[in-house]
Amino acid sequence: LRHDRVRWGVQLEELSEQISRIVGDCLLSAAASLYLGPWGPEHRRELMNHWKAVLKGLSVPHSKELDLAGYWAPATARFRWHAELGLPQDSHLQESVVLASLQNSTWPVFYDPGGIAGDFFEKMYPGSF
Repeated sequence: LRHDRVRWGVQLEELSEQISRIVGDCLLSAAASLYLGPWGPEHRRELMNHWKAVLKGLSVPHSKELDLAGYWAPATARFRWHAELGLPQDSHLQESVVLASLQNSTWPVFYDPGGIAGDFFEKMYPGSF
């Protein structure tokens, strides 16, 4: 039980830190879901850095490195994207899938010269295209 107590103490600290950053992380995530979809990795990074600077200026705690794919999609879903649906191991592609999935009331815009997105979403949502 001593080991469990130590582990629970560590988990409690981690959860407390996450709770203290939840408002900032939610704001960053909401902004990302609305504005980052059609942009490339460099411009996405610039926008996120700008928003983080705004939050810092307002003293709103937030995660320094917010992983959008990890924030919105569980590891099991991301594993399925790669193993079963053939999505290449690329963090920008994972973010793009998450952002497209969040835009359920509109058709997301994709720049997809390699045809990766079309093939992936056709496998993910068979019969929808």
